[in-house]
Amino acid sequence: MKTGKIILITLMFFLTGCAHYSVTAERTEEANTIVAPIEVVWQKTIDLLPNEGISVITSDKSTYTIKARKSVTVWSWGDDLTIKLYSRTPQKTIVHIEAHPALGTTLVGWGHQERMTVSLFEKIKSISEAER
Repeated sequence: MKTGKIILITLMFFLTGCAHYSVTAERTEEANTIVAPIEVVWQKTIDLLPNEGISVITSDKSTYTIKARKSVTVWSWGDDLTIKLYSRTPQKTIVHIEAHPALGTTLVGWGHQERMTVSLFEKIKSISEAER
């Protein structure tokens, strides 16, 4: 019986949530570039996050860094996000987004964080480039 409980608990760790994903580590710099000034991308990102169920924990405009948390969904126990913007040229901004499970015990990824970060990037890109 004790062995069964250990196996069940171990399985729960593997079946709940997703592992780390970085949109920038998996894609080329060009794929992470938005054709809009960094100020526009910054403001559009700040405005978009609450609409995506993401709470801003800290934001530092001097370094263009946002720490945020996505609440629990059916796909995840919640996610911690870091969004960092870099000015490539006056009209181009590189966006780095990393997502980590809020629950530190998650060991296996099921693609949730990849889908979430890529979707978030695409939304930021769409609204930022529409501003041009």
